[in-house]
Amino acid sequence: MKIEIKNLIKEYTQGDQTFRAVNDVSFSISNGDFFCVTGRSGSGKSTLLNIIAGLTLPTSGNVLLDGQEIFALPDEAISLYRNAKIGCVPQQYSLLSDLTVLDNIRLPFYLAKRDGDSEKEAQRLMALVGIEKLAARMPKRLSGGQVKRVAIARAMINKPGILLADEPTGDLDAQTTEDIMKIFKKVADEGTAVIMVTHDLDTTEYANRRFEMNSGILSQK
Repeated sequence: MKIEIKNLIKEYTQGDQTFRAVNDVSFSISNGDFFCVTGRSGSGKSTLLNIIAGLTLPTSGNVLLDGQEIFALPDEAISLYRNAKIGCVPQQYSLLSDLTVLDNIRLPFYLAKRDGDSEKEAQRLMALVGIEKLAARMPKRLSGGQVKRVAIARAMINKPGILLADEPTGDLDAQTTEDIMKIFKKVADEGTAVIMVTHDLDTTEYANRRFEMNSGILSQK
């Protein structure tokens, strides 16, 4: 998959003041790239990620996935496209408390009609992220690191071309952070494009492309 971001702008208005959370950002990313964006809180990182995911409409500019301008699609089509092509690891806790680990991971598979064995794929992903023994466990019995691993596996269940991760290690200890970053690196090595935004500079060593965002402006490091 190839992602092309062209002259992306997102403006917000507060009172009589307008500011740009994303300020004329352009870049492209292809299969196997591990793209890391650092920057302070409020620099526009999460807004950029939400636009790429099709969750936030830009003021202007283009987001093309394999040549398809996602914001030219109707809302329902964008949702289906996101489910099929994009995996998201959100910053906030997002597991369903009444589903087991296995069923949380399998859930996106059933949001659109598709063929395949979701349980077999979920088991493969649980082994990939090191939680194969937790399939029947409920979310309330998971540690913070285990929750992140479930979220990564769930994001990968539909074999997306791109994985988006928003501050995936922000509340984790050093060892768990290292484990999670090795998972992302392996995902990228296997061909999925990874875009991660973070304020943790120590995690950038795992990426092959490093950028910084400041006041909505993206610059290569």
